[in-house]
Amino acid sequence: MPSTRIKCEAQEFLNFDFTNTSKLKKTIKDNNLIIILGNTIANEMDMEEYLTNLRKDTPKNTNLLIGIELIKDASVLEINSIIEEYNCKENKSLTVSPINFLEVLPSVGKLKIVYNNELSRIEERFIFIKPTYINIENRKLRFNKDDYLLLSITNKPNLKSFLRITKNSGWIMIVKRNIKNQYLMLLQKEKEE
Repeated sequence: MPSTRIKCEAQEFLNFDFTNTSKLKKTIKDNNLIIILGNTIANEMDMEEYLTNLRKDTPKNTNLLIGIELIKDASVLEINSIIEEYNCKENKSLTVSPINFLEVLPSVGKLKIVYNNELSRIEERFIFIKPTYINIENRKLRFNKDDYLLLSITNKPNLKSFLRITKNSGWIMIVKRNIKNQYLMLLQKEKEE
């Protein structure tokens, strides 16, 4: 019976700056599998731009395995269920940590988690309930009542829009698996001319 030998080298990127994909050229070699699980790709502001840069900055025989949660039909029930996942104490504590560094008192606002239908994403906002000044590097920024700081986003595309994003960014779909809208997709770089 024939056997296949696979050389596997795992690299940890604990301190790697994934916002600058060009650094990958120096780090990875030919015939790679890059794995992005846990819905991490959805935290990118512009997934298409990120995937395009990732494709440009990796060797030609690179495959990409992505795990992502997709919205099925953006029904109120589905959206409320997703928002509820973000409403836990641990997530709220993590989300407001940037404003704690700015020494913003919790009493001047409230955390609100919303689904932005136009952009298909969850947004975590700190909404000011009264006029407030924040000092940042000797500058006073004024926020009025109902102004907000966008603290985090998580994209929640549907399958059709995510497939468009991957195609537009130059990746070819090889395998797609769906378990309750938790997708696992294996993508391959388009052949370079």
